[in-house]
Amino acid sequence: MPRLTFRFATIAVTFLLIAQNAHADLKTLMEIGKNQEIMAKALKDETKNYNRVKEAILGEKLKEGISSAEIKKRYGEPIIDIFDEKRNVYKWLYMPETSTHFEGEKIYLYVDEEGVLVGWQLIEK
Repeated sequence: MPRLTFRFATIAVTFLLIAQNAHADLKTLMEIGKNQEIMAKALKDETKNYNRVKEAILGEKLKEGISSAEIKKRYGEPIIDIFDEKRNVYKWLYMPETSTHFEGEKIYLYVDEEGVLVGWQLIEK
């Protein structure tokens, strides 16, 4: 009888180890799925922000002199906010999910050190 119990225990432990690994793999897959959902939402939000900025530029509603706080309130956060030393301004990037940093449509907004819009560049395909 002890041998049967030992075998049963060995099988049970093996099953538990397999189940734990399967659970860990399932958990990993679920986390990847959540991350992909978060990334998809972020890309959609970036596209919405891009479209708002583009419509404002084409409709002549985005004017130089507007504050950076007002821009973010109306159009959302830029994808990238870097300081352009050559122009001495902050360079904000807005682009749709169909674009990359190297190809496709994008908009650069130029904000001075006081947080005021001083220009923009619309790059279309």
